[in-house]
Amino acid sequence: MEKKAQEKRMSVKKLRKFISNSIWVYKQMFRISRLDSSILILSSLINSAVPTIQAFFSAKLLDEIIQVVDQGLTEIRSLQDIRNIFTTISLMALSYFLQNLTRRIRRYYDDKFRRLHFREFELEMVRNISKLDVQQFEDPRISDSIQKAKDNFYKIQVLTQSSIEFTSQLVSTIITGTISFTISPLLFIFVTILSIPNNIIFAKFIRNIWNFYNNNIERNRRGWWLRGSLTDETELPEHKITRSDRYIYKRVKSIFREHWTEEMEILKKRVRGELFSIFLNALTLMIIPLVLLQKLLQGQFSIGDFTFYRGRFMDYSGELDYMFGIFLEIVDNSSYITYVRDLFDIRSEIKEGDKKLDLSKPMKIEFRDLSFKYPKEKKYSLKDINLTIHPSDEVAIVGENGAGKTTLIKLLLRFYEPTKGQILINDIPIDEYTITSYYKAFSAIFQDYNIYEALDVKENIGIGKPDAEFNLEEIKRASKAADAHSFIEKLDKKYGQILSKQFTDGTKLSKGQTQKIAIARNFYRNTRILILDEPTASIDAQAEHKIFDRIYQFTEDKTVIIISHRFSTVRKAQKIFVLSNGRLIESGSHEELMEIKGVYSEAFNLQAEGYQPANL
Repeated sequence: MEKKAQEKRMSVKKLRKFISNSIWVYKQMFRISRLDSSILILSSLINSAVPTIQAFFSAKLLDEIIQVVDQGLTEIRSLQDIRNIFTTISLMALSYFLQNLTRRIRRYYDDKFRRLHFREFELEMVRNISKLDVQQFEDPRISDSIQKAKDNFYKIQVLTQSSIEFTSQLVSTIITGTISFTISPLLFIFVTILSIPNNIIFAKFIRNIWNFYNNNIERNRRGWWLRGSLTDETELPEHKITRSDRYIYKRVKSIFREHWTEEMEILKKRVRGELFSIFLNALTLMIIPLVLLQKLLQGQFSIGDFTFYRGRFMDYSGELDYMFGIFLEIVDNSSYITYVRDLFDIRSEIKEGDKKLDLSKPMKIEFRDLSFKYPKEKKYSLKDINLTIHPSDEVAIVGENGAGKTTLIKLLLRFYEPTKGQILINDIPIDEYTITSYYKAFSAIFQDYNIYEALDVKENIGIGKPDAEFNLEEIKRASKAADAHSFIEKLDKKYGQILSKQFTDGTKLSKGQTQKIAIARNFYRNTRILILDEPTASIDAQAEHKIFDRIYQFTEDKTVIIISHRFSTVRKAQKIFVLSNGRLIESGSHEELMEIKGVYSEAFNLQAEGYQPANL
């Protein structure tokens, strides 16, 4: 009893979700284009009614021809002899014209939605994904939601088309059903009942395939990720040497083979169930003409009427199955639309204030009693951090891997919210500032910096200020400061050079060269605060020394925060903060830290020994 009640609640919940999702999709359609949506729906409805009109005139034409033949007319002397036939043929031609006109109008607007409107809508979804917080991308549940939305976005289009098709089919089914019921209520009920088993089989298939897909999202995500590894240009060199591509190919094949095999089992069950419904359909084809023939022999209607009514009963039988099939597909697709809606409903978890950060003022940064642990982690990555960075300071943050250096920067850049404590700029908590004004104060270069291979050099640097028109002279000045101008000038197309050989006349830069492009982008951005998280890891020591000399020159009136393992870099900072196990344990200038002979001094001396001739 409880199980039945639970199933009923689930059915009601699913029906509500179906209605809600369908309304949402239609709202999106009309938001995209009210006019195009109206024309598409109207043309579909008109097109659904025309076949019955044509069939009526065809039946009428048959009766009129039989009547003329019975009258003994041996030749046509004037249109008056066949006036009724001519009128019926004219109306048939008009209905044919109307049907083909509305069909082409519908096809055009259907293509317009598919090729234009829905593609633009998909870009909206991509933009919505790009707005998510860094910490949200690291949440497996949201990663699954993103994958589900990407996999099922096309079903918005399918649902729209199916809904319009269902509405059209409903109109057509009501017309044929009404005519059929008028002729023989019992036959109408018989045909309706025979359609039920097939729809039950299809409904069960839809439920099974949805449950199967929903329960295997993560497995498929792993399969697609590994498949992408086989064609990723950056991963090919290691694949070639280790032959790891063979192992990954086997893993991908294993994952998808298992998925496809299970999917085929569901399809087999559906086919086996449909064998019975095929027999019922054949039975329908036999009974309909026999019942109508009896009425014809009893003189209840003419041969034309017999042809018309038989066609309508056959249409009703087929349309009933087709309509319920479309309805179940709509319900199925509507379930997947939930994933897309969920993605559009995800909002940033980072708090945003209403104050604008004054970019004209020097900026003091203060970490006050700051502690942080990542979601679902028990251990704190940072604990009780108190430090102040004054305007125009050049500071460095050092520590072993996992000490919390990059985490501290991520909190400053609002990728995460502190677990405890505060970060303040100019004595105001950073969550009181608007995100837009706040980020305008920062430039940041990470170890995993961005290079946009489909863009040219000028765009790769100029995108540092995407809201402004690119200024080539400023771009060149920034690239000179980053020691990039000299190699850019040697490229075939200089600042117009595309940065991938996968595009015509493109080129591939070295790791060090792309890193300099990334540094130039941040110089071009020209903000109050510049953060460099291992920015020269791919550049030799001599080039690094040259770049940092220029960084200090270029950022003379700015705050510079450096994270680096190379002490030859950080020793020039005005103040160095040493982190260990998430805690701030030492701070001071290079000279001050060397004097106290603590963790920094020991690490510096060990690294310096590595550069001595005897150790090389």
